[in-house]
Amino acid sequence: MYTPDRDQDLSWIQRAIDLAALCPPATGAYSVGAVIVGDDGTKLAVTTPVQPR
Repeated sequence: MYTPDRDQDLSWIQRAIDLAALCPPATGAYSVGAVIVGDDGTKLAVTTPVQPR
């Protein structure tokens, strides 16, 4: 089983934070970024910023 090290974890977390920073500000909403990582350490999916409704 894949076991990520701390640097890999921090890299994925930083990527999610960077994605959240791309979200346009909106009253009553949170900026969210996410990276889904497989059990082998490969990126499976990322969020994309959307315009608030």
